[in-house]
Amino acid sequence: YPQGYRRSWNLGEEKSTADDVAFINMILKELASYPQLDTEKAFVMGVSNGAGMAHQLAIETDHFLAIAAIVSHLNALSLPGDRTSELSVLQISGDQDRIIPYEGGDSPTGHLFLPAEVSSRIWARHNGIEGRPEIMETADGNQRLSYRGGRKGTEVLHYRMRNHGHGGFEGEEGGINRLIWKFFQQQMPRGSE
Repeated sequence: YPQGYRRSWNLGEEKSTADDVAFINMILKELASYPQLDTEKAFVMGVSNGAGMAHQLAIETDHFLAIAAIVSHLNALSLPGDRTSELSVLQISGDQDRIIPYEGGDSPTGHLFLPAEVSSRIWARHNGIEGRPEIMETADGNQRLSYRGGRKGTEVLHYRMRNHGHGGFEGEEGGINRLIWKFFQQQMPRGSE
């Protein structure tokens, strides 16, 4: 569980001016030196500022099979580009979030965020998925948007947590941690343990 300098990840408006992408690159290089670890099966999960960092790592590195971004969507000033690897994305957002608005826009954090569903659609298109998402109402009264069939077998799932703000939905959908772990397991290459 790495922690950013000054208890934040530097995404442009934070107190920290650290090069956090370089920091994570160094951690992964060190971890790769341990033969019992398979860094080819790496995932990143973050919450709030950490979710912003998960998006940034997905954009700037090729270390991860998938990311889980909890209560943060893409920053309007930092989007996937030609050098961004294709990977699966799980994004979970509260539709009453006042810190990172579900409908996008300026945040009290100083960032400009895309709308949550646009963020997911951008990741889907980046992965070669052009169609509309499959939309499903969940048993807990939330909404799940699923984009499947990426060029490399990737998928993008977005959960709209109804009547939730910047968190507080840890027990929803069978437990958020369980939901994330199941998503990561589904991204493992076939034949992996």
